[in-house]
Amino acid sequence: MPECTYPFVSFSDQAGSIVRPPSTYLPVRISNPHSGLSAVVYALVDTGADHCAFPESLAVDLGHNFQGDNVMSETTVGVSGATDVYLHTFDISILTPDLSDVFASFENMLISCVPTEIPALLGVANCLDHFVLTIDYPDMEIKLAL
Repeated sequence: MPECTYPFVSFSDQAGSIVRPPSTYLPVRISNPHSGLSAVVYALVDTGADHCAFPESLAVDLGHNFQGDNVMSETTVGVSGATDVYLHTFDISILTPDLSDVFASFENMLISCVPTEIPALLGVANCLDHFVLTIDYPDMEIKLAL
């Protein structure tokens, strides 16, 4: 069974002050299959999220017309209450910890995009449910196994 172990990731500002403590982020390449544009970001592993979710800014940066005429939308409920989301298609590749290779990939995923600035979230349906996922808080690492 192929597996990969990832250290928790923390984020610092330009002065070196930690702005987000170490947590369960994975390196992912997110691509718009229609425009060919892609970005490598760290996405939060969110076992409490039913689905993946991306911020509006990421969808727009990758060439999606966020609230275009033919864009499907729906209302979803999260920890901050009900919000309208806009559904866009993405390809997602979970990269190895050193960013040199692809560990797993998913094509043509319909992702809920929210009009607020959130980290990219990897939720259960159609993503995390493909893995045996171990989150080791004492050792601050995540293990994914296919």
